[in-house]
Amino acid sequence: MSVKYGSSRVYLLGPVLVCAIALAACSSSSDKATTAEETSAPAEISETATEESAAETTESAAPLTIQFINPLPNQGQWRIIGDCMAEQAKAKGVELTETGSTGQALEGSEMVEQIQQAIATDRGAIITFPASEAFTPVLKEAVDKGIIVGTLYGADDPGDSASYNVGADFGQWGAKVVETLAGRPGDQVVGLVVANETGPGKLWMDGVKAAAAETDNVKIVTEVFTGDESSTALPRVTAMLTANPEINVVATHMSLVTQGIVAAIEGKDAVGDIVLVGNSPSDGGKEALESGVAYTMLLQGLCDAGKQSIDLAVDFYNGKTDVVNLPVPTEMASKDTLEDFLQKGWG
Repeated sequence: MSVKYGSSRVYLLGPVLVCAIALAACSSSSDKATTAEETSAPAEISETATEESAAETTESAAPLTIQFINPLPNQGQWRIIGDCMAEQAKAKGVELTETGSTGQALEGSEMVEQIQQAIATDRGAIITFPASEAFTPVLKEAVDKGIIVGTLYGADDPGDSASYNVGADFGQWGAKVVETLAGRPGDQVVGLVVANETGPGKLWMDGVKAAAAETDNVKIVTEVFTGDESSTALPRVTAMLTANPEINVVATHMSLVTQGIVAAIEGKDAVGDIVLVGNSPSDGGKEALESGVAYTMLLQGLCDAGKQSIDLAVDFYNGKTDVVNLPVPTEMASKDTLEDFLQKGWG
């Protein structure tokens, strides 16, 4: 069910907007058109916030075409979101095409190019993850041309560069990290691993720092930026731990850097002395919890995020034009609670 805030910004998770229809994607990109016959969905689909709209069909005469520019189509969390978007598009009777990089790193310039292609081919709606401020002008161009723009894990206030946003409230997500650490005994000396100095990464970092300032035992001593690339995590986290030997917690909002952080902690022979507070059981997160390297991992209602992003695009197409802020629920899972959450459709 949509929560409407009048003129407030629309907030879609993404962490994090994803699948888009691209008719002319780059040669290094993967295109996936979704039809009723071709769609395959995950075995288990969560059914929380989309139940009221799931039975709706597009009311306008022309069918809605949606392009989802998926930042990391081969990565666990984004794959769940994309698959659930495909299932919901099928249920709504709308056309969904997904494009995205085939590599393991987020390619911002390629995503912007695919957004421009979607604008040029007059897509009815574009959904994507605005990874940095560089996305703002091209998304605003789409809005100005009458294209519905949904973001996943977008900035706290997209203003006139999006129609709606679905996803995490990164500031609150950061505060949840501190809440988890404040309950641990002793001083928690934290180094942050952040995607970029702008966008969702900055919102998360600011939320962590603001919450830590209100505690007696959580202190943020430094941060490193990886550009949301897995390959940079190990060297940069290793350097951070070398320069700041007092750190006993490494916290991040990205799942792709989990393995690099784990390797850095193991490389320092510091398992048990330094813990990871990370994001997602994917990309080595589950294994990090099981081995004891990770203290907690953030879980999200990912399937709900994907389905809600489709529902909202259809709502806007049918004239329901209130800007929407729709956060996806999040929880911190430990080694002991992870399986219970996974069985309930979290990820």
